[in-house]
Amino acid sequence: MSRRRVEEMMDRAVDIISEKFSEQGKIPKEMEGYIASFGMSIRQSGLLTATAFYENKNSEKKKNRSNLMLAILDLIKDGQENEEDSLFEYVRKNKDKDLLLKEKIMDAATALKMAMRVFEFNEESMGEE
Repeated sequence: MSRRRVEEMMDRAVDIISEKFSEQGKIPKEMEGYIASFGMSIRQSGLLTATAFYENKNSEKKKNRSNLMLAILDLIKDGQENEEDSLFEYVRKNKDKDLLLKEKIMDAATALKMAMRVFEFNEESMGEE
């Protein structure tokens, strides 16, 4: 983990959470679990497998989980436009080119996890219908 990179991503992470996940200053409680388990999924299954699982587009119930992957993509691309529309595709295309890709993704997940602490959690599911 690069503490400096996490620090640099924090401000943007707060903005992303506010834009994509927050309703009246609260975020869905399940987001905390999604981001907490993502890092372990990478360690256990590998980067490509974990991103594929979290981006499962066939599960409307887990929409926030796939949106979390888009938030990570936005953080590692630093808000710049990219050709890929999913973190999975980005990883698939760049895993051999970017030796620090896994570390960058883990740092982005850490920044999002830390940024979530400035929001209240809503006990009810939001956007999961």
